[in-house]
Amino acid sequence: MSKKQRIIAVIPARGGSKGIPHKNIQILCGKPLIEYSIKAALASRVFDDVVVSTDDRRIRDIAIKAGALCPFLRPASLSGDCVATYPVIKHAVEWMERCRGAAYDLVTVLQPTAPLRSAGDIRKAIAWLQRSRAASLVSVALIDDPHPCKVQRVIKGKLYNFIDRSPGVRLARRQDLEPAYALNGAIYLSRRAVLDKALLDKDVLAYIMPAERSVNIDTRLDLEFAGFLMSKKRR
Repeated sequence: MSKKQRIIAVIPARGGSKGIPHKNIQILCGKPLIEYSIKAALASRVFDDVVVSTDDRRIRDIAIKAGALCPFLRPASLSGDCVATYPVIKHAVEWMERCRGAAYDLVTVLQPTAPLRSAGDIRKAIAWLQRSRAASLVSVALIDDPHPCKVQRVIKGKLYNFIDRSPGVRLARRQDLEPAYALNGAIYLSRRAVLDKALLDKDVLAYIMPAERSVNIDTRLDLEFAGFLMSKKRR
């Protein structure tokens, strides 16, 4: 029998936000935004630890109340607007490994700005990576409209194609265009060895999620749209 893999979920949630002040604890359908990611992680029942990495005491209190671990506040060097996700995740995983006295096998990053991601999405993504030989996995969603081939840029008032179009590509019908996908910010998953150098390996699986679970909160309009989808689902 194969050994059960030790898996950690890290939810990065700093206190500041330029688009929406205190975005990670904005109220969405009666709950702080971050709570949806914590509850989905716990409901998936695949994690040994669900950890929130934050520099904000209010976020820490909300995270602990929702059932997550939050055993530290980030150091100042990992708390600014320009800090990348990778060092934040690496710090949290290494901190927890020292605390637990054992290494993890898989590292999952769940952004709090993806509240519609489900426990089932998490379970399926992890199971798929475990069955494969790939080193990393990310969640994506289909780009329906506008398709990248239709996107334009404006230079000195004139329109230009944003990307080079393949020869023979017809833009009259959406059905003629090759499907395109974009990261939806819901799930980032890597084998532990990857984290020593980067958040994701070059060998990356794509876990495709439907549009209705792929809303990523950047603006207040996103927040309102997520609330609409949640209310519609409940009805």
